[in-house]
Amino acid sequence: MSYGGNKNGITLSAFSPETISKLMGVQSGWFGMIMAGIIGAWSTTKIPMLLFEASSMGWKFMIARFVLDIPVILVIALITEKVLTPEEKNNLYEA
Repeated sequence: MSYGGNKNGITLSAFSPETISKLMGVQSGWFGMIMAGIIGAWSTTKIPMLLFEASSMGWKFMIARFVLDIPVILVIALITEKVLTPEEKNNLYEA
């Protein structure tokens, strides 16, 4: 099943919603948060973007952004996990 407009459409079409929920849902704990962080990081650091940044802004900028993106995305995921109420999390997973 594919969900239109999602940057990770290939991932969503390769796995059922039940499998995705098991891997990154409410009961997945730290593993789910890390998986969601990795997928989020991947969606912001794709190879064409890295090459564009390297050619237009330089390799130092590209590497700095790449190195900073991964931990920042994981911190955002952790903050989101702590801020959302259980009801809000359920609403997200059911949407």
